[in-house]
Amino acid sequence: MSYGTTTGLTILMGVSRLLIVAAAWFMMLARADAEGTSTSDVIHVAGGDSGIVVDRKHYSVGNEQWYIHFGLLTWAPRAGAALPVRLTVMSRGLPHVLFFEAAPFLGLFSPNTEEALRELLQVPPNQELPPDDASSLPQPVTFKRRVVRNHMRGFDLKTLADVVALNRCQQGVDLHASTSPAALEALIACSTSLAHKKGSPDALLQLLRSRGLVHPMLRVETSSADASQVIGYVIQVSAQAQTQTAEIHAAAGGAREEKIATVTVSPGKELLQTEAAKLFLPSVFTLLGIVVTAIVGFAVFQKQQRVQFEYFGKQQDAQFQGFLRQQEVQRRQAEADRFQQRKYEQFTQLRDFFSKTYPRIVEDERVSIVALRNRMMADNVYSILPAESVAKLNDICDADDDRAGAIRQIDALMRESFREFMTEVRRP
Repeated sequence: MSYGTTTGLTILMGVSRLLIVAAAWFMMLARADAEGTSTSDVIHVAGGDSGIVVDRKHYSVGNEQWYIHFGLLTWAPRAGAALPVRLTVMSRGLPHVLFFEAAPFLGLFSPNTEEALRELLQVPPNQELPPDDASSLPQPVTFKRRVVRNHMRGFDLKTLADVVALNRCQQGVDLHASTSPAALEALIACSTSLAHKKGSPDALLQLLRSRGLVHPMLRVETSSADASQVIGYVIQVSAQAQTQTAEIHAAAGGAREEKIATVTVSPGKELLQTEAAKLFLPSVFTLLGIVVTAIVGFAVFQKQQRVQFEYFGKQQDAQFQGFLRQQEVQRRQAEADRFQQRKYEQFTQLRDFFSKTYPRIVEDERVSIVALRNRMMADNVYSILPAESVAKLNDICDADDDRAGAIRQIDALMRESFREFMTEVRRP
């Protein structure tokens, strides 16, 4: 190889190295310029929930149980930002975060009339948006037609008049007057095809998925800096999970990706896990223990008192029955003593009655049993008898038995009471 050739190759290699270094330097300058512009310099973002406590109720999504939370973010290009602004939204931290355009037509056309929308899309009066676009249309028009067509399909809108009605309703929602979920619910209520699902988070999520409206990474675009754009998000947290945090990031155009919101999701505490429960439950359980102890003690005391009452009651009843029996014996003894006393006092009259009058009446079949009793009354025999003997005599006399049988019963009763006077009286 000649000296000239070698020199040429050396010069060529040096130039190549200089070009490579220059290209790397220019790339570093471009990257530094891009990294110097952040998303917050291009757009401003509002809304989002810094910390939420989802409802304790969880929902079935597929074969798993989830807590579901809906929220929204609003964004708009800053003054002086180059339009249109393309924004990419994604989540970091939680895998189950989906995004959707809750109000896709805000800022798309102005004024909010069907004529303005037709002019924007170049659709003649009395015609609807065709399913396909002619190749002669400008690219910006076909792009906007494609965007409107996709959103009409997702929100189940049939005509351009439906688009205007939805946009007019959503323009009337004050996005800053209430909480993020409440504002999103008001936006959803404007859509007749979604409104019936707004009270059921799991059903609404399934409907949004079936229409292809939710995405793990959402790319949106706006050409207007006058109207805020709305991005809805839905966070799913496993029913078994505790507090988790999702970071929502966004990148506007070629600007550096930036975190625009942090959402901390905490499943609602059960009743016994709340601070109030922790404060009052010990006192409640202590009071409950005192009450239960008092009730059990009172029940035991009542049972003891009942057993003692039954025991002493039986004893008192036995004593009372014994007293009654003693009184009955004493009564009968006293009555027997009085009967004997009366017999001795009426000795002569009783002797004459049973020796003379009684035998004649018994033997005379013409004398009735009642007449016999009347004679006993007249001769004071009836009044001397003890009360039991009087009752027996009356039962015999009042019965319808034959005279002979009644006479034998009366004779047995008289011999039992006046046997000392009837030793010589013949039995009937």
